[in-house]
Amino acid sequence: MASNVGGVKIEWFDKKVLAKVKDKLHAVSRDGANMIAKSARSKAPWDTGDLATDIRVEKSKYEDGGFYVIAHGPKHIGKYYASFVELGTPKTGIHPYGNKKIPKVKVDADPFMRPSAKGEKPKIIAKWKDALDKL
Repeated sequence: MASNVGGVKIEWFDKKVLAKVKDKLHAVSRDGANMIAKSARSKAPWDTGDLATDIRVEKSKYEDGGFYVIAHGPKHIGKYYASFVELGTPKTGIHPYGNKKIPKVKVDADPFMRPSAKGEKPKIIAKWKDALDKL
């Protein structure tokens, strides 16, 4: 029997053991996503305050599970706002809020998601190892 959990392929012959492993990894994946979301909220720029409050964790719809950390931005600004903050905009300028009446602007990158994921990665890996060691 084989299973793919969060990108980790597990081969086991006992269904009960495999189920325990999947449950542990599911819990650690959820906790890890929440750790990243919490860190991203603390790193998100607070010029409007709406970006940080919209960062959330959602369960993946894929068969093997997993979780997403999602940041769109406030509805009144637009769903791509978070990507403009995270990655910046080209020097040619774009309309960051989809409003053609405002002048084209260059927005410098102010990353908050990538540093959060990178910073929490060692802690999440340690949690995975600890969870597997306790089986």
